[in-house]
Parts: sequence; structure tokens; C-alpha cells
Amino acid sequence: GTVGYPMGPDVKLKLDDESGEVLISAPCLASGYLNRPAATAKVWTTDADGTRWYHTNDVGELVQDKFLRLKGRCDDVLVLENGENVGAVEVGERFDACNLINHAIVFGHQRPVLTALVTLNYQAVKDHAAKSNTKLGEDFECCPVVKDLIAQEIKQFVNSEGRVFEKIRSFAIIPPLSIEDGTLTGKEEPVRKNVQKLHTATIEK
Repeated sequence: GTVGYPMGPDVKLKLDDESGEVLISAPCLASGYLNRPAATAKVWTTDADGTRWYHTNDVGELVQDKFLRLKGRCDDVLVLENGENVGAVEVGERFDACNLINHAIVFGHQRPVLTALVTLNYQAVKDHAAKSNTKLGEDFECCPVVKDLIAQEIKQFVNSEGRVFEKIRSFAIIPPLSIEDGTLTGKEEPVRKNVQKLHTATIEK
């Protein structure tokens, strides 16, 4: 599950103490962006020893103090109140095993726990209800039976993996995402910042 280790004595690697971002230094690296001094200053930094580091925007961890494991991109990493780094994409991928959930977006940056907003796979919900002879309310998003079914799937497929602080502690069902309102990309992947902006009140609650 790692990408290996630095291959030569002139290749250096370290993790940012706060964010866990992977920083690398090597003679083969570029020295900056052409004619973009401001952008260069953000990505290339020099430490007190004079070593020039490139900020990869990847978050990682060292296994056995040597092997690098990538956890996700900085933009996708949630730093909890206790300082633990959680890969939102990594946790979000566990929702793929949930049959009744269509999309799931994980939140928790600067929060004590992880929460999630989910959209429903309506046909799967209907099929499940018909097969189990379960009566559902007309508004699936507000139906307590549907919410219980989603809670069971999260418990079984999402919270059964990962460390204790990577478990979803609460969730809310929201209406479908769409390309038109900017909450989905053309590949039908959730756009986190737009979902967060549209459902701020629900996330806070």
C-alpha cells in the first residue's frame, strides 16, 4: 500500500508537521515556475539549513519510518480538532459498497468527528422496500425508515473499516446532485466546495 522510498542519497523526503503534506528535495526537480514568482514562492520553500523543498500537495504518512503511503490531496484532507488527518476521498470510497446511496460527501475539517451528506439511489430504495415488504413515506429524504436503512449500510460498509476517528458519526440525506447546479462534475463526481456552500446549514446542524 505504499509508493516505496527515496531511491537515491540526493533525494530527500519529509512530511509537514501540521498538514502531513509530502515535501521533496532533489537535484532533478525544477527550481520554480517560469515567469511566475508568486506561484513559485508558494510551492518551493527553503528551510533554515538552505535545503529547497517542493510542496507536492499530496498528504502522506511514513510506514516503518521509510515507506511513503499517499493518503490523498491536501484539498481533500480533513484535519480534525484532535489533529488527526483524514482523507475525505479515502473514507468516501467506502460508500461505493452501499447499494442505497448514490453519492456521499464527507466533512469534518476542524470538527471533532466526521459527518456525511448522502444522496439516495431511489430505485435501489424502492426495490429494497418491495422485496422486504417495507412501507416507506412519500418523501424519501425525510422518511425515518429510509434513514434507518442508510444508517445500517453506513455501519456495515463504511464504519466497519478504518481507525476510530475515520468513522461517520452523523449523516443527512440531501436531494440529488446535478451538473446544472454545479454540485456534480461532467464525470458525475461531487464538487465538494459547491455541495458545502449549498448545504452549509445542514452540515452545521
